[in-house]
Amino acid sequence: MSEIIKCLRLENGDVVIGLVTENALSYTVKEAHACITEIQGDTMEVGLAPWIPFAKDYTFIIKKVRVVTSFEPRPNLAQNFKVLTGNK
Repeated sequence: MSEIIKCLRLENGDVVIGLVTENALSYTVKEAHACITEIQGDTMEVGLAPWIPFAKDYTFIIKKVRVVTSFEPRPNLAQNFKVLTGNK
């Protein structure tokens, strides 16, 4: 299975972006970062921060039952993720 940059919307409202592989029961997310939305006036910015910043490793297994939807990010968000994580 190959890793692709994907976003996962979790049941608690978090949106996690990372290098994702999946199996029948779960997603494995490497370089997991939270998408943080800021709205200022009539513009929206999306920032990225480590999903669980105090974790030693940023690879997580997320059960599919906890995921509302999965999707590929817009190109500019994917590029920002690549630059941030050094996966240019």
